[in-house]
Amino acid sequence: DNRIAAVEPVRVGSEGELRQEVDKISTQLEPEQKWGVKVQAMQRLEALVLGRCWTSPAFPQMVLGLKDGLARQIQDQRSALCRQGCHLLAVMAEEMTTAMEPLMEQLLPVLLRGVMVTKKVIAESCHQCALTLLFHCHGTRAILKLTEASVKERHGKIRGAAFDYLQLVLEEWQPGIYEPYLDGMMAAIQTGLGDSIPGARASARNCFIALSRAWELAGEQLFAGLNPTMQRSIQQASSQYRRVYTAASSSIIGSSARSSGGGGGGAP
Repeated sequence: DNRIAAVEPVRVGSEGELRQEVDKISTQLEPEQKWGVKVQAMQRLEALVLGRCWTSPAFPQMVLGLKDGLARQIQDQRSALCRQGCHLLAVMAEEMTTAMEPLMEQLLPVLLRGVMVTKKVIAESCHQCALTLLFHCHGTRAILKLTEASVKERHGKIRGAAFDYLQLVLEEWQPGIYEPYLDGMMAAIQTGLGDSIPGARASARNCFIALSRAWELAGEQLFAGLNPTMQRSIQQASSQYRRVYTAASSSIIGSSARSSGGGGGGAP
């Protein structure tokens, strides 16, 4: 059975008790710990998050101290650990929304590198985890990392994934959130349309279509500056275009991603 085990919410009575819990989880995620201990640590953190521990003002900084331990689980070549870590991050994003931004900023590059792993379940888990994080947590610092990765990363698969995530931003976020970064996104898309790797080019085309639907005038201006071959490729891609994220996309990491409203709000 490859399903992620469900956990029950756990509530703590004080900030001191919460700090003890996080410190214990940090120790359990150390490299020398056994596989089962690491899984239990991630399940415990999920239970605490479901118990709304993140409403404590100190929690975002506490959990940021777990970034290295969580990164190791995501990068682990044992798919069960990677999937558990990706599932945990997805749940955290669903529950915490924008409060997740500092941790998401640290771990998004790790997830990007994960998409090029040859083991399919790991690559897909990282990809869907990144989509889920960005769907629920509208943290603008991620945009800078994605625009840079989409044009500067050496591996074409990572460049393509970065465009997938920028497509999600254009489709799901309120335009006012990312508008200050729009020029950089457009420049990245223009570069990506000429990428040497077909998969990255295809992702850039979908990103362009999402841009055109959200910002019609900007899309028209960018389209007018493209050569005829690129214009034809975009026109052909338009008929096959689909949104990059659905709640069903998260099934591989066992997440119950809520699709209504696109997340990104404050604490409920």
